[in-house]
Amino acid sequence: MIADPASFTSDPIHGVWMSKYHQALLKHQGTRQANTMEEIEEIFQQQRGKEVDVGPASLSDRNPWSKRPPDDKEINEALQKLSYSGRRENAWWSELEEDIDSLDKGGSD
Repeated sequence: MIADPASFTSDPIHGVWMSKYHQALLKHQGTRQANTMEEIEEIFQQQRGKEVDVGPASLSDRNPWSKRPPDDKEINEALQKLSYSGRRENAWWSELEEDIDSLDKGGSD
């Protein structure tokens, strides 16, 4: 009952309390039950103005190039980010190999 008070508002014993509890939850969550036609129309207008997320499709729509091709500057920036030629070898990797080699030599003595 406590998890879903709206389903138990017509209960003959607990209905009054579940109704009050449901209204308190709605007030606390910032939502409200519409009582007049004007309030219903206002809620519909607010819902129409919201952006609808449709799963993965909404993520793909955030691509700035979905409606226009990238310009030369954007292409060059993307290529620089994706390019491996500018990356150097990690110094820590060679140090790690040296440490492993020294441990191998020390362990076989």
